Amino acid sequence: MFKNFYSLPWLMKFFILLPMVLIGFFVFTKVIDLPFGYFLILFIVPILNFGIIPMSRILGLSTYLSPMVLTFGKDVKDYQIHNVMSFDYLINFKWSERGKTAQKKILAYYFEALLHIIHKIETNELPKSVKVVGNSYFFNARTAEKLGFTISKANVYRILNSIFGCIELILLYSFSQGKLSVPKFWKLRKVSISGEKLVLKKDLIQQYFDSLSN
Repeated sequence: MFKNFYSLPWLMKFFILLPMVLIGFFVFTKVIDLPFGYFLILFIVPILNFGIIPMSRILGLSTYLSPMVLTFGKDVKDYQIHNVMSFDYLINFKWSERGKTAQKKILAYYFEALLHIIHKIETNELPKSVKVVGNSYFFNARTAEKLGFTISKANVYRILNSIFGCIELILLYSFSQGKLSVPKFWKLRKVSISGEKLVLKKDLIQQYFDSLSN
Protein backbone atom coordinates (compact mmCIF):
# COMPACT_ATOMS: atom_id res chain seq x y z
CA MET A 1 0.00 0.00 0.00
CA PHE A 2 2.71 2.46 0.92
CA LYS A 3 4.49 2.10 -2.41
CA ASN A 4 1.32 3.27 -4.18
CA PHE A 5 0.29 5.61 -1.38
CA TYR A 6 -0.19 8.72 -3.49
CA SER A 7 -2.45 6.80 -5.87
CA LEU A 8 -4.96 6.13 -3.10
CA PRO A 9 -8.20 8.15 -2.89
CA TRP A 10 -7.66 11.60 -1.33
CA LEU A 11 -9.74 10.94 1.79
CA MET A 12 -7.92 7.67 2.47
CA LYS A 13 -4.55 9.42 2.21
CA PHE A 14 -5.76 12.21 4.49
CA PHE A 15 -7.00 9.89 7.23
CA ILE A 16 -3.84 7.78 7.07
CA LEU A 17 -1.64 10.85 7.50
CA LEU A 18 -3.79 12.73 10.01
CA PRO A 19 -2.95 10.46 13.00
CA MET A 20 0.76 10.75 12.12
CA VAL A 21 0.55 14.55 12.12
CA LEU A 22 -1.42 14.64 15.38
CA ILE A 23 0.97 12.21 17.09
CA GLY A 24 3.91 14.33 15.96
CA PHE A 25 2.43 17.51 17.42
CA PHE A 26 1.34 15.73 20.60
CA VAL A 27 4.84 14.41 21.22
CA PHE A 28 6.29 17.84 20.41
CA THR A 29 4.08 19.63 22.97
CA LYS A 30 4.97 17.09 25.67
CA VAL A 31 8.71 17.14 25.00
CA ILE A 32 9.06 20.93 24.81
CA ASP A 33 8.13 21.28 28.50
CA LEU A 34 10.69 18.74 29.69
CA PRO A 35 14.14 19.66 31.02
CA PHE A 36 16.43 20.03 28.01
CA GLY A 37 13.27 19.84 25.90
CA TYR A 38 14.72 22.07 23.20
CA PHE A 39 17.60 19.62 22.76
CA LEU A 40 15.18 16.69 22.54
CA ILE A 41 13.37 18.45 19.69
CA LEU A 42 16.18 17.19 17.45
CA PHE A 43 14.71 13.72 17.95
CA ILE A 44 11.12 14.90 17.46
CA VAL A 45 11.67 16.55 14.08
CA PRO A 46 11.70 13.19 12.21
CA ILE A 47 8.35 12.29 13.83
CA LEU A 48 6.86 15.65 12.79
CA ASN A 49 8.23 15.44 9.25
CA PHE A 50 6.99 11.90 8.73
CA GLY A 51 3.40 13.08 8.56
CA ILE A 52 3.71 16.79 7.75
CA ILE A 53 5.72 16.51 4.50
CA PRO A 54 3.36 14.09 2.70
CA MET A 55 0.35 15.94 4.17
CA SER A 56 1.66 19.16 2.60
CA ARG A 57 1.55 17.39 -0.76
CA ILE A 58 -2.03 16.18 -0.57
CA LEU A 59 -3.18 19.59 0.73
CA GLY A 60 -1.51 21.30 -2.23
CA LEU A 61 1.00 23.18 -0.08
CA SER A 62 3.93 21.56 -1.85
CA THR A 63 4.54 20.31 -5.38
CA TYR A 64 6.55 17.17 -6.05
CA LEU A 65 8.80 17.62 -9.08
CA SER A 66 9.87 13.97 -8.84
CA PRO A 67 9.44 11.27 -6.17
CA MET A 68 12.40 12.74 -4.24
CA VAL A 69 12.27 16.49 -4.93
CA LEU A 70 9.64 19.04 -3.95
CA THR A 71 9.03 22.74 -3.83
CA PHE A 72 6.83 24.80 -1.51
CA GLY A 73 4.61 27.65 -2.62
CA LYS A 74 4.23 29.23 -6.04
CA ASP A 75 7.16 31.67 -6.15
CA VAL A 76 8.03 32.27 -9.82
CA LYS A 77 11.08 34.41 -9.00
CA ASP A 78 12.98 32.28 -6.49
CA TYR A 79 12.09 28.63 -7.09
CA GLN A 80 13.43 26.68 -4.10
CA ILE A 81 13.76 22.91 -4.47
CA HIS A 82 14.13 20.54 -1.52
CA ASN A 83 14.83 16.88 -0.88
CA VAL A 84 11.95 14.83 0.53
CA MET A 85 12.15 13.24 3.98
CA SER A 86 11.63 9.85 5.66
CA PHE A 87 8.09 9.02 4.52
CA ASP A 88 8.98 9.28 0.84
CA TYR A 89 12.20 7.32 1.33
CA LEU A 90 10.07 4.58 2.86
CA ILE A 91 7.75 4.33 -0.16
CA ASN A 92 10.43 4.80 -2.84
CA PHE A 93 13.23 2.53 -1.59
CA LYS A 94 13.78 -0.98 -0.38
CA TRP A 95 16.25 -1.61 2.44
CA SER A 96 18.35 -3.68 0.02
CA GLU A 97 18.83 -0.56 -2.17
CA ARG A 98 20.89 1.31 0.44
CA GLY A 99 24.27 2.52 -0.77
CA LYS A 100 25.17 2.84 -4.46
CA THR A 101 21.72 1.89 -5.78
CA ALA A 102 20.07 4.55 -3.60
CA GLN A 103 22.62 7.16 -4.71
CA LYS A 104 21.91 6.40 -8.36
CA LYS A 105 18.15 6.60 -7.88
CA ILE A 106 18.36 9.86 -5.91
CA LEU A 107 20.49 11.49 -8.62
CA ALA A 108 18.07 10.25 -11.30
CA TYR A 109 15.17 11.76 -9.39
CA TYR A 110 17.01 15.10 -9.17
CA PHE A 111 17.58 15.16 -12.93
CA GLU A 112 13.92 14.21 -13.39
CA ALA A 113 12.98 17.22 -11.25
CA LEU A 114 15.14 19.52 -13.37
CA LEU A 115 13.46 18.19 -16.52
CA HIS A 116 10.10 18.87 -14.89
CA ILE A 117 11.13 22.47 -14.20
CA ILE A 118 12.32 22.87 -17.79
CA HIS A 119 8.94 21.63 -18.99
CA LYS A 120 7.23 24.23 -16.80
CA ILE A 121 9.40 26.94 -18.35
CA GLU A 122 8.80 25.71 -21.90
CA THR A 123 5.04 25.71 -21.32
CA ASN A 124 5.16 29.19 -19.72
CA GLU A 125 4.08 27.90 -16.33
CA LEU A 126 7.33 29.41 -15.06
CA PRO A 127 9.09 32.43 -16.63
CA LYS A 128 12.57 32.11 -18.11
CA SER A 129 13.67 34.68 -15.53
CA VAL A 130 12.93 32.27 -12.67
CA LYS A 131 15.88 31.48 -10.42
CA VAL A 132 16.09 27.79 -9.48
CA VAL A 133 17.77 27.33 -6.11
CA GLY A 134 18.76 24.30 -4.07
CA ASN A 135 20.94 23.57 -1.04
CA SER A 136 22.98 20.41 -0.60
CA TYR A 137 26.08 18.91 0.98
CA PHE A 138 26.48 15.88 -1.32
CA PHE A 139 26.26 17.04 -4.94
CA ASN A 140 29.22 16.86 -7.29
CA ALA A 141 30.56 20.39 -7.82
CA ARG A 142 32.02 19.53 -11.23
CA THR A 143 28.68 18.21 -12.51
CA ALA A 144 26.81 21.22 -11.09
CA GLU A 145 29.16 23.62 -12.86
CA LYS A 146 28.94 21.64 -16.10
CA LEU A 147 25.17 22.06 -15.93
CA GLY A 148 25.60 25.81 -15.54
CA PHE A 149 24.82 26.13 -11.85
CA THR A 150 26.49 28.79 -9.72
CA ILE A 151 27.84 27.43 -6.44
CA SER A 152 28.07 29.47 -3.26
CA LYS A 153 27.96 28.98 0.50
CA ALA A 154 24.48 28.47 1.92
CA ASN A 155 23.16 31.18 4.22
CA VAL A 156 23.15 30.78 7.99
CA TYR A 157 19.41 30.05 8.09
CA ARG A 158 19.78 27.06 5.77
CA ILE A 159 22.76 25.72 7.72
CA LEU A 160 20.93 26.05 11.06
CA ASN A 161 17.84 24.44 9.54
CA SER A 162 19.95 21.44 8.47
CA ILE A 163 21.50 21.16 11.91
CA PHE A 164 18.05 21.37 13.49
CA GLY A 165 16.96 18.37 11.41
CA CYS A 166 20.31 16.59 11.75
CA ILE A 167 18.99 13.32 13.22
CA GLU A 168 16.74 12.60 10.25
CA LEU A 169 19.31 13.86 7.75
CA ILE A 170 21.97 11.57 9.24
CA LEU A 171 19.62 8.58 8.92
CA LEU A 172 18.74 9.36 5.30
CA TYR A 173 22.32 10.19 4.34
CA SER A 174 23.53 6.97 5.97
CA PHE A 175 20.97 5.03 3.94
CA SER A 176 22.27 6.57 0.71
CA GLN A 177 25.86 5.80 1.72
CA GLY A 178 25.13 2.25 2.83
CA LYS A 179 26.74 2.85 6.22
CA LEU A 180 26.53 5.21 9.18
CA SER A 181 27.66 8.58 7.84
CA VAL A 182 27.36 12.16 9.05
CA PRO A 183 26.81 14.77 6.33
CA LYS A 184 28.89 17.94 6.59
CA PHE A 185 26.10 20.32 7.58
CA TRP A 186 28.61 23.11 8.11
CA LYS A 187 29.67 22.81 4.46
CA LEU A 188 26.14 23.14 3.07
CA ARG A 189 26.31 24.77 -0.35
CA LYS A 190 23.80 26.66 -2.44
CA VAL A 191 23.40 26.02 -6.16
CA SER A 192 21.40 28.30 -8.42
CA ILE A 193 20.67 28.82 -12.10
CA SER A 194 18.35 30.97 -14.15
CA GLY A 195 15.48 29.29 -15.96
CA GLU A 196 16.84 30.49 -19.29
CA LYS A 197 20.22 28.82 -18.72
CA LEU A 198 18.59 25.67 -17.39
CA VAL A 199 16.55 25.21 -20.57
CA LEU A 200 19.75 25.42 -22.62
CA LYS A 201 21.09 22.43 -20.67
CA LYS A 202 18.03 20.27 -21.35
CA ASP A 203 19.78 17.79 -23.65
CA LEU A 204 22.66 17.26 -21.22
CA ILE A 205 20.27 16.81 -18.28
CA GLN A 206 18.26 14.32 -20.33
CA GLN A 207 21.45 12.38 -21.06
CA TYR A 208 22.32 12.20 -17.37
CA PHE A 209 18.78 11.12 -16.51
CA ASP A 210 18.68 8.41 -19.19
CA SER A 211 22.08 7.11 -18.11
CA LEU A 212 21.04 6.83 -14.46
CA SER A 213 17.62 5.38 -15.25
CA ASN A 214 18.98 2.43 -17.26
